[in-house]
Parts: sequence; C-alpha cells; structure tokens
Amino acid sequence: MATSSSSHPPPLEKHDVFISFRGGDTRYSFTSFLYEELRRNQIKAYMDVREFETGDKISPALEKAIKESKISVIIFSENYASSTWCLNELVLILECMEKNGQTVLPVFYQIDAFIVRDQTESYAVAFAEHQKSFNDSQLNQWRKALNEATYLHGFDSKEYRSGPLLVGKIVDDVWSQLRKRQTSNDLYKGFYGIPERIGEIERLLSIGSTGARVIGICGMGGSGKTTLASAIFQKLHRDFEGHCFLKNVRDASAGHGLDELRNKLLIDLFKDRAILSVDTPYVASPPIGDRFRSIKVLIVLDDVDSSSDLQYLIKEPYMEFGPGSRIIVTARDAQVLKNVADQIYPVELLNHTESLDLFHLHAFKNERTKDYERLSGRVAYYANGNPLALTLLAKMLHSRPIEEWESALKKLENVPNTDIQKVLRTSYEGLDDMEKDLFLDIACFFAHYEEFKRDEVESILYKEESRIEISVLNDKSLVTVDEDDKVIRMHNLLQQMGFAMVCEEDKEPGKRSRLWIAKDISNVLEKASFKLIHDDGPGLEFYSSDKLRYFCWDFYPYKSFPSGLNPENLVRLSLTDSQLVELWNEDQQAPALEKLKSIDLHRSKNLTQLPNLSRAINIESICLRSCTSLVQVEGISAANNLRRLFLCDCTELKILPTSICNLKSLEFLDLSGCLNLESFPEILEPMEGLSRISLKGTTIKELPQSSIENLKALSRLDLSHCKTIEFLLKDMCRLRHIYKLEYLDVSSCEKLKSIPELPPSLTCLDVKFCDNLKSIQTLPPSLTCLDAKDCKSLEKISSWRTPPIQGQRCSSYTRSDYSFDNCLKLDYNTRNYIIARGASAEILSVARSIRKWEWKCKCDRASIVICYPGDGIPDYFTRYDSETTNNIDLHPNWCSDNFLGFAFSFILELSIASEAFDHAKIECVFRFMNGGVGEYPYEVPVKWHFPCSKLNSDHVLILYDHDLSCKNLQKNFAPSWSSICNSTKASFDFRLSLHDVAGSKNSRIRKSEHWLNKAGYGCHRSIMKKCGVWLIYDQEDGGKLMDIDKKLREEGTKRFAQLSQVDGGGTHEVVCLGDDKANANTAGAEGETKGVALLSRVREASIRHESFEDENVNTNSEEDESHPKTSAQEEPRFADWILYLS
Repeated sequence: MATSSSSHPPPLEKHDVFISFRGGDTRYSFTSFLYEELRRNQIKAYMDVREFETGDKISPALEKAIKESKISVIIFSENYASSTWCLNELVLILECMEKNGQTVLPVFYQIDAFIVRDQTESYAVAFAEHQKSFNDSQLNQWRKALNEATYLHGFDSKEYRSGPLLVGKIVDDVWSQLRKRQTSNDLYKGFYGIPERIGEIERLLSIGSTGARVIGICGMGGSGKTTLASAIFQKLHRDFEGHCFLKNVRDASAGHGLDELRNKLLIDLFKDRAILSVDTPYVASPPIGDRFRSIKVLIVLDDVDSSSDLQYLIKEPYMEFGPGSRIIVTARDAQVLKNVADQIYPVELLNHTESLDLFHLHAFKNERTKDYERLSGRVAYYANGNPLALTLLAKMLHSRPIEEWESALKKLENVPNTDIQKVLRTSYEGLDDMEKDLFLDIACFFAHYEEFKRDEVESILYKEESRIEISVLNDKSLVTVDEDDKVIRMHNLLQQMGFAMVCEEDKEPGKRSRLWIAKDISNVLEKASFKLIHDDGPGLEFYSSDKLRYFCWDFYPYKSFPSGLNPENLVRLSLTDSQLVELWNEDQQAPALEKLKSIDLHRSKNLTQLPNLSRAINIESICLRSCTSLVQVEGISAANNLRRLFLCDCTELKILPTSICNLKSLEFLDLSGCLNLESFPEILEPMEGLSRISLKGTTIKELPQSSIENLKALSRLDLSHCKTIEFLLKDMCRLRHIYKLEYLDVSSCEKLKSIPELPPSLTCLDVKFCDNLKSIQTLPPSLTCLDAKDCKSLEKISSWRTPPIQGQRCSSYTRSDYSFDNCLKLDYNTRNYIIARGASAEILSVARSIRKWEWKCKCDRASIVICYPGDGIPDYFTRYDSETTNNIDLHPNWCSDNFLGFAFSFILELSIASEAFDHAKIECVFRFMNGGVGEYPYEVPVKWHFPCSKLNSDHVLILYDHDLSCKNLQKNFAPSWSSICNSTKASFDFRLSLHDVAGSKNSRIRKSEHWLNKAGYGCHRSIMKKCGVWLIYDQEDGGKLMDIDKKLREEGTKRFAQLSQVDGGGTHEVVCLGDDKANANTAGAEGETKGVALLSRVREASIRHESFEDENVNTNSEEDESHPKTSAQEEPRFADWILYLS
C-alpha cells in the first residue's frame, strides 16, 4: 500500500478512521454497515451524519475530522464524483497522506477502478456538469486526485461474494494499519508504569505457546487491574479468532445479570445470535463446547468476586478452549483465581516517580509548577502508589490555589476521600463478622506504630480462627503478608478506612470498640478515674491480668518493668524512649517468658545491660537501638531462637561476647554506629544462619579470619564508614565457607587501599568515596553491580569479571550497573581495555541470552549501564557527530539472522547540571524509517535509571536494554517486522533527566531535563559531545569484535613502545580479559617477551545470565530494616500505651 509519513506528525489524531462516501449511494447500506462494524471492533470511526450538503466547500468540522484521523476509507460509488464535497474531501485526504503519513484505503463499491481513474461513464457525466461552475484548475485538481487514488492498494467489491465479507476484510486491514502506526506511547498514553507491567503479564500469557492458558490479575481496589487487562486486550485481541471483554462482572452478577453476560460472551466470540438457542444454564451444550475447542479466543472477565460466577460464565466443559486461547480474569480476591488460573499476577502499585507523573497529568495536564512540587509530593505519599486515588485527588485539586491544596491535604489526614473509600469498602463488605473484626484490629494495632509478623499476630489474638482469617484478608488484598519476613502490612488508605469505620461507631472515643490514639486513651482513662501510681517503684495496680499479650508504652516513665503485670502470656513488649535502667531486678527470679517473641527497648538511654533471658526460649527479635548507656548484652547467650539482634548506635558498647556463637538461629546482627566497638568478636563455632551483618560506622580495623570462616551463611556484609579499617582479608575468596556472600559495602572507608580477590558469589560491590583505594582485583564472575564513584585514587582494575557459564539461561530480572564516576586517575589500560572491552562482553552475553532463550526466560528484562571518565567512544561502536546528525544509515541486510540488537555510547559533558542530583534517567525514542514514499516511524521507548553524581570531567556512558534486542523488537512490532527489516534509516533522540525524589511527604523534589543530542525546551545546547551506535551481531568467527581486538593489540604495542622509550624499557603489567587461565598465562608470557597487552577473545558460545536479586546499592539499606518502624516524635506527648486484653 502506498502511504506517506513525515518527520512532523500531526499534533492530534482524534479518530482512527474517516469515511468518505456519497450519501445518496451508500449511507443507509454499505457505509452504515461498515461504520457499525468498525465501532463494534472498538475502532473510532468518523462518519458525516448530515443528509444534505450545503455549498461547494466542505465544512470546517469535516475538514478538522479528516486532519485528525489516522486512516481514511474512501468509498467510490457510482455518483461519488457528482458531489463537490466528496471531491474536496478526496483532495484533502491525499494532502494529509503526503504531509502527515495518513493511510488511505480506497474501496470501489459496485464500480470499476478504471471508471474512477479515467473519469468515464457516470464520472464523465459528473465532470461535464462541474465544467459549468468551476475553472480548469479546480477540475484538474479533482481529476488528478481521482487518478492517484486508484493506484493505492484497496478493495474491489466485485471480488467478494457478499457485503459482510468485504466489510470484514476492510476492518481487518484497518486494524493491521493501526497496529503498524501504533507505538507504545499511543497505547499507554495517560498511564505510567504500564509498559513494564504489561510486559510481565505478556510473559505469563506466553503468547508463543500453543496450549490454552488462564491468567489472573489480582490487587487492591483502584490498583489498576482493569486498566492492565484493558491494555492487554487492546494490544492483542486482533490476533485471536474470537474475543470478548466482560467488564464489572461483580456488579452485573446481581439478578439475571450473569445470563446477559454469558449471552454477550457467546455472541461476541462466535458472531452468531442463533447460538443462544442451544445454550442451557448449568448443563453445557455439546455444540457450544465443540465451537469453543475449535477457535482461538481471548476473553477478559473483569472484577470477578465469586468462584461460582466464574464457573457459570465459563462452564467446566467449555474449559477446553482452542489451541492458543487466553483467558484473563481480574479479581480482588486471589482465592477466586487460584482454582482456575495457571498463574496469578499481583498488581504492583506505582512507585513514587510514576505516582508523581500520573498525578501531574491529571492535576496540571502535565504543565508542572514548582510552587506545587512539595504539595504534589505529599499527595503521592498519601496515595502510596494507588492509581485511582492519585487520579481522583488530582481531579479534586485541579485548578485550585495553593491555600486550598494545603487545606485539602490537612483534611485528608483525618477525613478520607469519599470516592476513594467507596471503592475500597467493597472488599471489606465482602468479609464475615470475624474477618471484619480482624481487619479492624490489624488496622488499629498491628499496622499502626510497629511491624508485626504473622505468627506474632496469631499469638497475640490467641484464636484458632486467626490463621485462616489472615489468609482471607491477604487473598482479598486487604493486607499483605511478606513472603520472606512474614510481616503483615496494610496499605495506608485501607488503614485510614479502618480508622474511619471505628470512629463512625460513636462520637465518644470511650464508646468505641478500639482505642489507638494516645490522647484518646489518656482522656478515657482520666474520665474513668483510673489511677497511675507515681513513686520510686513502678506499678499498675488497676491491671494485673495474666491474659496480657501485647504491652506497648512509648516514653515509659519507670526504671524497671511493672511488678504488677504478669508477663506469662506476653508475646510482644515495646517500651521505647523509656526511662528504664534495667528491665527487671537481677536479684529477682527471671519471669516466665516462654511466649515472648519480641522486645523493643530502643532509645532507652539509661539502660545499661540486658537481663537474663534464659526463660525467653522463643524470643526472635531484640531491638536495643540507640541505648547509649548499654555496656553489655550477656543476657542473650541462652536465646537459642533469636533471629534478629539490633544494637545499632549503642555508643558505649565496646565488646560483644564470644558466646554470641551460641545463637544458632541468629540471621541478622546490626552493630552499625557502635562508635566504641573496636573489634568484631571471635566466632568460635560455625553459625549456620547468620546471613547479614552490619558494622557500618564502627572503629574496627580488620575482620578476624577465624570469625569469617565460621560464618557459613553470610550473604551481606556492611563495613561502610569504617574510618579505621585498612584492609580486608587478603585471601577472602579462598575461604571455603564464604561462598554465599553476595553483597559487600565498604564505601567511605577512607584508609582502605585495595580490594582483594573476592568470592565468586558476590553480585554487588560498593566502594564509593574510598579516597585512598588504588586497586581492585579481578571482578567476581557473578558481579552485576559495582559502585566506585568518587574513588579519587583508584588507578586500576586487574581484570573484568569472567563471562558467565555457557548453556544456562537467565531466570530473573538482570540489571548491570558499573559506575566509575569521577575516578579520574584510572590508567589507560583500565579505561580503554578492561572497562571498555568488559562492557562489550557484558552486552554480548545478555544479547545472546535473550536471543537463545526467547520466551523461556522467566523475566526477559535486562539493562546495562556503564559509566567511566574518558573522551573516546569504544571502537566497537560506529561513531557519530551529535551536533550534525541523529540519524544512522542501515545497510540492506542489517537485520540478518545473526543480528542481536542495538547498544549506545555517549561522551557526556554535564556542566549544564550545576547542582548534584541523586538520580539520572535517560529516555530513548528510536525510530525506524523506510526510504522513499512509504516511510513509517516505529518508535521504541526505552528508559535507563541509575544513580549519578556531579561529574567533574567528560565521561563515557555505555547503555544497553532488552527492549533494543532483536527478539524484543520483533515481538513488539510483529505485524510490521518485515517492513522494519527493510528500513534504510534509523534515528534516535535521547533525553536526560536529573532528579532527586525522596519518598517523603515533605521531600523537596527537584528535576532538570536536557536533550542529549539536540536543543530542547529549557536546554540551549547539546550535552552530548559524541555518540556511538553498535549493531550487535552474533558471528562465529568473532566478526567485528575480533577486528577490534586486533586493532587494540596494535595500539597496545605502539603504547608499550612509547612507554619503553620513556622509562628505559621497564616491565609493564599484562592485562587479560576473560576466564581462561591458560590465556592469561600465555598473555603473561607474551607480555614478558613482547610487551604487548593482550585482551582475550570474548567467548562465542551462548552465555547465560546469573539469577540475582535486583537491589540498588544504598549505604542506608541496612538501616531501614534494622530500625523497627515507630511513629515520628515531634514533641513530648501523653504516655502512649496499649494493653491488648482478650
């Protein structure tokens, strides 16, 4: 089909299709049928409804409709040419085709194309009449338009047996053209975070497999389940023989609604109302079952809340769908999905950046105002990633002054938004009375001040029913139970809903079922004339029940535990910011604490020691954070079930007893901020469970080798800000029992001079701000994250990581970040050989993995970001001058069988960004273009996120993303892949965003955006000095990479000769890239004899990714987990305490 596009597309395309037709010929027959069929297939079609034409020129409204359409369908009929309106429409349509790339489909309805082309028969009569009123110029313009239109690919009604068959073919072709024109920006316009989530759901759908699959989408109200299902449906439904989207099944199920829904399902799938005559309720009809098994269908059942409704709509005999069929069911209750779904996708809420983007779209129509940035951050914090809440609040605040924003946000702290609550309460109303009680208990007590584990909640409630009830709440997305730490959490909007429900019980707090606010509790106790005893000895004479299971009193005013309380059944004890000196008197027998699982005494600044906990045999967590007078913790030696011990910021703690090795269940030990802790204790026995240790900010000088040897499960070690540590274990990688270490943080260790060879299991190494660090040994083969920014003395890396083992596939999200920002002393070999060639090995490995494993990869998302100081694009990239071009020419066979994808490299000059920012994001829009008259833009939006610092010189940035792999390009543009392969040019635009956004309602949000390769809004010049594009190919002979190796070796020889002339021929180190020790030895021998720096060839076989957890490097990552959550204390307040009585 001849079509045209322009580099400047129209600003708005409101309609999918404009229909040009002669009303008297086809308005009430063919055109109406075509219009209705387009609309039924969810194609936005424009059809002029006016019966009579007035004047010779088309109306402004009609002209506007033509310009705002993506496709024009011209129905040439017998009397089409007799209408000057039709002829002027035709001229304008062809102009839009030439200027804006509008697609044109001519339909010759009961007329031959040559009659239209040559203007004979009825068309000759029409033009004879037009000659009486119009000049030759106008007549020739119309004749030319008619002639040109007949050479476009179209449809001839005489070639089809019936009108419906012709209409069906036109609709199919329209959909095909829309798919070609459609980009992900079009499909997901107005939504944020959708492409990533859609990609994950598509992976679960496994479109490439032949069997039928049922996928569930589950999440809390307003989380975007329907939006995701709709986007998937819009993207995929044309690839199925039958398709149907049933919305609001829950609401429609009342009365006879299910019958109507099932009828709609059958009619939409089979396009035949007669099928209803053989359908019967509850008993499946064999003919219908046969039809289901014979076609490939896509069905979406939205908002289902009952398993019986689901079975009624898709009866069990019908579950044998045709090969390749896909059924998507959305529900708030995961239990509804578990019986039918092959897999369930739990909807991820929006992150803070996505939340702000969505909110800004609706609140400001994307015209952001700095005056509202702080308030926008507060809204995003309040909504906590819920798209519905963000949208409703944005519409409520749109066009309002700042004063009203402040007032509205203040009100939201106490009074929830009615529209949001209406949606959320639907799930609550579906609970039984016991489940409702548990929901309110969790909202008011267990998800308010502190975090509670599931078993703690069950023990405190002391009800056998609580286990199943918690599971029900979790299934209904009213709470979440973390799979790893089993902590129960509740979304703040749901929690606020729980608060509101309790407050609605009565205006008087004392008459409500639950009290959780300190002021309310104090007032109720005062009114009830309860008496607190104020003397030297503690006491709560009014309460001595042995049923007390949870005791929480912030700012506890006494020196020891209340003697009047019986802790026999106590499960959790929380006395934070207390005046405790000792928990209980040592001369007294330790109380029976068999059920105690958690003690939290943090910020008890007078506490000097921990008492004997020998009778607390089931205790799992002890938090003594910021107990600044604490000097010994001998009492923990018998706590055999202790899992977490938080001693951070205990500034007087000098030693830790060696008996700590008796804590066989210990998993996490936090000693961060213990400023007087000079040595790590000797671990004399193996500790099989201790996996995480934080020594951040301590004064230790080294790690005892004997201790490390006995930490068999150690996976995370934080030594950041240890100002006195001078070296790590020299033979760290040779220790037999450290093979599980994955994360090592030694950032800001000022005296550390070198990093030894590290364990092969290490995935993340953080050495940033190590001012005296000069060298890093061989990077471990599993390493995917290295942060070395601002290492001012770093000179060399001995060798890059070994390429992964061949023949295995990736099984999780793989993100590789290597940052050498401001490492200005890196030597020539490290920059140009080790890092640059290491980058090529990383990219090639990932690209091959994606190609080899296709859909089998559990998560086909991979990203690589490498940054280091320099001013030269690596040689395996084709270099371009960004000041003159952003286009690349593609050779005729660029998309061969060996093509793996694209990668990019830039030389950045960031002096424009005068301030330091926390984070950087680069967005790429990549377009493929066919040469000549049939040009189409195919846009590939790609984003890279990575931490950044203020750069002091030019830096090289190397980027790769799985969206630019050949397999993903082919998947995203399946209908147009052959056209893309014939493209002769590609263009790319990159936009850099620098920002720092904290997830706090009071955070200051700053953002700075710049075009990398062209001047844009707010940016006067490019910040990209050079750019490079790498078309990656998988060639058995090494191809371009081998040519580069040869070139680099030649350059290395020349450089060696130059150095020899300077220093008199001294010996120079040989640098090897790769895992082959034989190659390394050979290289060493050649280096001694020839002085040539050899880089070993990147292996040519398919290479796997390792499966690693995606974690951002953050020096404060341990702090967040080690400090149990408490409410912010802005000023002294009433003594908070909660006595939970069964």
